[in-house]
Order: sequence, then C-alpha cells, then structure tokens
Amino acid sequence: PEMALGYDARTSLNTFRNAGAVLGTFAAIGIRPTAEAFGGGADGFLAAGAVYGVLLAAPWLLVHRVSFERPGFQGRGAEAGFREALGAVFRHRTFTQLTFLYIFGRIAMDLVAALVILYMTYWIGRSEDFEPVMALFLLCVLGALPFWLRLARRHDKATVFVAGSLLWA
Repeated sequence: PEMALGYDARTSLNTFRNAGAVLGTFAAIGIRPTAEAFGGGADGFLAAGAVYGVLLAAPWLLVHRVSFERPGFQGRGAEAGFREALGAVFRHRTFTQLTFLYIFGRIAMDLVAALVILYMTYWIGRSEDFEPVMALFLLCVLGALPFWLRLARRHDKATVFVAGSLLWA
C-alpha cells in the first residue's frame, strides 16, 4: 500500500503480483522436466533444486533495487503496539471478511491445481501430460488478468470480486 497512492494503483500492483505468482507456478510445474534434463532421480532433482534456488533468489536483488517507500512513510514511528494494532486490524469487519475471502479463494485455486495432478495421474493415467495441461491452464489465467484489471478499473471492486468468485465457482 505504501508504494501505491490510490485504489486503482494498488489494483494494478496486485495484478502484477498475481502474474508473478502464476509465473512462479509455471516454474513449479517445470521441476520434473528440469530434473529429468539433469539425468532424473535424486541427483537430477538435486541439480534442478540448485538451479531453481539460484533463479528464485536472484530476482530479489532487482526487487530490492526498484522497491521504495514514499518519503511520507520514512522514519514514521508506530502509532500502537503490535498486539493493539493486531486487535484493531481484526476488529475491522471489512478487512476480516476480505482476508477470509482471499484465503478461501487461494485454497480453492490450490485444490484445483492439486486435483488436476491427481486427475491426470490416477484417473486418466497420463501423468506425463500434467505439465502441458497445467501450462495451458496458467496461460489462460495470465491471459485473463488484463481483462480483470480493466474490469476492476471501470466498475466497483466489490462487484468485480463477486463476479470473479462466482465465475470461478
């Protein structure tokens, strides 16, 4: 919130955060093919893990370089203690509702991802096709993000959230 001045700017930042999360999921579904490229087995996964570790750690240098805190927030002391601030946050009804909606939404998306691998492996018996199917799913998610961002800029965010949730359900 400190990086964005307005509601629409925060929505844009959140869209980019979601795109980054999808790209991270692409990396996760690529671990098995990467491990196989390194010879498979435990050694292949060890090598793939080392490569992934470097590739996932390196962007944080860029994030540190481009992240900022607006001058008005620098050097500002805390207005309340940790417990008092935490209590105030959870007494805010709208925040609590949105937090739980976000958590339940993430659980629903993670369950779908887990069910896709189970479906591909045990129901159809084609575990080797999991990566392309999941990649197609994630490409659709990435392709939809600009649409939802545009919709969120034109309409009330709560309405867009409810519409997206109903569509996902």
